[in-house]
Amino acid sequence: MMKLKKNETGFSAVEIILVLVIIVLLGVVGWFVYKNQKKTIPSPTTTANTTASTPAKTTTTTPTTPVTDPNAGYLVIKEWGVKIKMKDSTKVTYTYDGTPGTDPRGAGYYESNILFVVKPEYLQDKTCKVSVGYSRYKTLEVAFANTAIKIGDYYYLGGGSPYNCGNDADNTLNQSVRSDYGNIQAL
Repeated sequence: MMKLKKNETGFSAVEIILVLVIIVLLGVVGWFVYKNQKKTIPSPTTTANTTASTPAKTTTTTPTTPVTDPNAGYLVIKEWGVKIKMKDSTKVTYTYDGTPGTDPRGAGYYESNILFVVKPEYLQDKTCKVSVGYSRYKTLEVAFANTAIKIGDYYYLGGGSPYNCGNDADNTLNQSVRSDYGNIQAL
């Protein structure tokens, strides 16, 4: 056996083994943490591949309370983010015109218009048309401010002329639409 001199130093076998055990333990713990992390957060490519190959799950639940549509009974003008309460809302739709222009009544410069349309399946005379609608303004002449409805940053001014159809049923439906068109509000 070789004797060490007093000024020579080195690591003993126990110290070397202890350092190796600590390094191996840290490696094993790090590997488990890495594997668990990889399982809980899928990569974007894995998610895309899984989504493409896995059929969508359909879940059917029975609500304990009836679900009601908050827009039932309203004609929703999605382009403006408003709705209009109407008795015959299921029978009416609208046309949207996003072309700005000047109001012929002198109300100012409007940004867009809608015109109410009774769905043809509810009309006896398919050529009968409702002739009322709304224009949307950012600013409005003072003389029209009392008749306009302000919602958020916009003024909504209704207008149109009475138009009667050739039969009582269509006239009644048109009158219903004309009488309700002032009930505009934010979604």
